[in-house]
Amino acid sequence: MGLAVFAFLYPFITITARREEPGNAVAFTALCISGICFGFFIWTSISPNRITAVGSTVRVATFLSVAIFFYVSFLIIATYGMQFYLLPLAVTWAAILALLFRQNLLEDLCGKPVRQSLSALIPVVLTACLLTFFQHTSIPGSFFRRTGLVTFFCCVVIFFTTVLFLQDEKSHKTHKNVGRALLIGGGVIGVLGVLQFYDPWQAMSRWFPELQRDPRAIGTMGQANWFGTYLCLLLPLAIIELFTSTKTVGRFCFAALSGLLYAALVVCQTRGAWVAFSVFMLWLFIRQRSCRGKTLRLLLLFVVITVALVWSGNGKISSRLATLDSEIGSAKNFSPSTGSHRFAFWKFAIENLPAHVFLGSGLDTYELLPRPESGQAPTDKAHSIYFEYALTIGLPGLAAYLLFLWFCTTPPAGGSGNLRAWGFRASIGTYLLQGIFIHDTIRTWPLVWLIAGLAVTYRRMQGKSLPVASAAPRFSY
Repeated sequence: MGLAVFAFLYPFITITARREEPGNAVAFTALCISGICFGFFIWTSISPNRITAVGSTVRVATFLSVAIFFYVSFLIIATYGMQFYLLPLAVTWAAILALLFRQNLLEDLCGKPVRQSLSALIPVVLTACLLTFFQHTSIPGSFFRRTGLVTFFCCVVIFFTTVLFLQDEKSHKTHKNVGRALLIGGGVIGVLGVLQFYDPWQAMSRWFPELQRDPRAIGTMGQANWFGTYLCLLLPLAIIELFTSTKTVGRFCFAALSGLLYAALVVCQTRGAWVAFSVFMLWLFIRQRSCRGKTLRLLLLFVVITVALVWSGNGKISSRLATLDSEIGSAKNFSPSTGSHRFAFWKFAIENLPAHVFLGSGLDTYELLPRPESGQAPTDKAHSIYFEYALTIGLPGLAAYLLFLWFCTTPPAGGSGNLRAWGFRASIGTYLLQGIFIHDTIRTWPLVWLIAGLAVTYRRMQGKSLPVASAAPRFSY
């Protein structure tokens, strides 16, 4: 229940401001999440009927639940002084180390490849953030972004909390509820995004001042590109729910949800997210042959939605689509202005990469690095998770992060993959595709780790429930 609350509420916690600063809604969310998680584990620890099932992981899981409280609380108090950084850091690191030293538990819950990649990623990131000259930024994160070491460790805590919550075969229903809570929240935010596009009575512009500067839909993410990242994470999951639903009502609901999320993706006008989702749909059509009929019907729905939005959008969508041709031409000429100046941002990262190729400059420190010509970075983020992490945590850190996400979505050895398991891989894969053009933010990064945790636990459940390879139809990865 606690994870479902977190999955639903987290995207709403900073609903109005582009600046990634916390508000009172963050405190309320933290209180709900930590209270539910803490109460659940206290109950399991004192109930004689539950002690055997939960075992010795109760204390560790409780510790992780409390760490989530400190994570969100940190967002509130971080602007008042460095002394507040020490408490969430100490709690979070202690929780991570407690699990890492219990390698048998970690390997049983996640599998050896996940344990190895994560055990490599954590010390690499820790080293990069502590040995850098910019510790004052790499540990808490920059003032606006907050994607530093604290947030990284708390994302790891969210991952561990997920695999601990859903560690037995009785968790199938809870697992499905967490995923659906994530999608229901996405549906609400999708409606908000469509309303922002049409903006009836200029109400959205008053409630979301950022729309006055950039009219593209932002949902609750504060910026259109970040909204695109969020939708790229959810759309594959919604489509797989549609394809696997056995009831007519369920199929109708998930078809409507998929259409709504797709409409929000169109109106956010994020070209990188458009490209990533297009590749996903092609991947779905090629790999999942048994679903090609469903995929074609879904594509027809998407075409109808696209035509309706283009026709009723006063030319905003068609104008944005028209820029793709000019961007392709600029890319062929390697113009620095390509992709809203992304080539210039990437060039800056490449220029500084040799000095930080192994250790990295520390998370969130892109804008602090020197520029040979002017001495100043062109922006505060590389606008690509690949260039951003290659520079800030080094190539070893980037490789460990990508391997971790890939291993989380790998089917169990000797088991049999299925469409739902493929959906988690598709969600992470679409995130990695859009990550070529868009950087991580505090609004979506924790959800990436939550989905990775759901993928691991579903794979473990699938491996336990399918003792032989022929127990379920195989789908290609």
